[in-house]
Amino acid sequence: RYLSSCISKNIQPDQFIMEEFIKYDEDPQCILRLVNSELVDSVSAMFCLTLECYIRNISLDNFSPNIFGSTLSWILTSENRFQSLDLYHYDNADFTGIIDNRSPFNKVRIIRFHYCSTAFVTNFLFATRAVNYTIDTIIFDNIQFDQECSSLLIHNLQKVTFFSALKGLAFLSCSYIGTPFCNFANQCIQSSEKLETFTADNCDIDVCNMLLEIIQNDVKIQHISLRKNFGKTVIRNDDLLISNSTLTVDVGECEWTEESLISFISSICRKLRRSPLALILDHTNIEDEWSEIFER
Repeated sequence: RYLSSCISKNIQPDQFIMEEFIKYDEDPQCILRLVNSELVDSVSAMFCLTLECYIRNISLDNFSPNIFGSTLSWILTSENRFQSLDLYHYDNADFTGIIDNRSPFNKVRIIRFHYCSTAFVTNFLFATRAVNYTIDTIIFDNIQFDQECSSLLIHNLQKVTFFSALKGLAFLSCSYIGTPFCNFANQCIQSSEKLETFTADNCDIDVCNMLLEIIQNDVKIQHISLRKNFGKTVIRNDDLLISNSTLTVDVGECEWTEESLISFISSICRKLRRSPLALILDHTNIEDEWSEIFER
């Protein structure tokens, strides 16, 4: 199909694409990863991919940044069977070609950014301001946010259609230039009215402070993950830490002070809940014995 499409458009077939498609034909997978290629035109390659019945995830690793906009539009708007898109190692890209409307048969609802530059994420946020479709989940993995990028994300979460139905927001090993990441994360939560799942793993966050900030917002988050952070704040006896709408709290692999951990557990245990709570505390670093913690 790729060769036929190239011939019909009078385009020279790309050797890298040919090799990747041959590998796929020999061993079809639900994930297809395209790496470091400079296509002149993505139409032929993307057209073939939209016809494949097995592919559920497209991963682009600095793939053809010169025509990124048209490639992105094929994935996010055309009729296909894809469900998620992963973007790796982009420093910058040409976003020309973004289409505003989406096929009703397009199901891509999850976008993940991995090790991309601040400029690339900022340009992505600018490029998707005018589109008329939505996504469910966006994940930032090892992204550094500056003032412009963070402000734009908060603005888009509040007012842009693309983010208006967002249910899942995740930051993995991310950082913010200037103020503590907790402040930026809290602003993102306040701007996402329909958020159900929030993750901020390994983001140098005080777990107790973050949970106190979350409960003060009106967003009814059901699942919270704050793994690989730390706990130093001591919760007061009259502070409510976790709302009844929250069903899962994952604070595994965190480093705690003794008093903070005791106050954290006490705050959860002293409040009567109408719904069950799954609390994850695996690989917790604490100097005292667990038996002594619970005795206190």
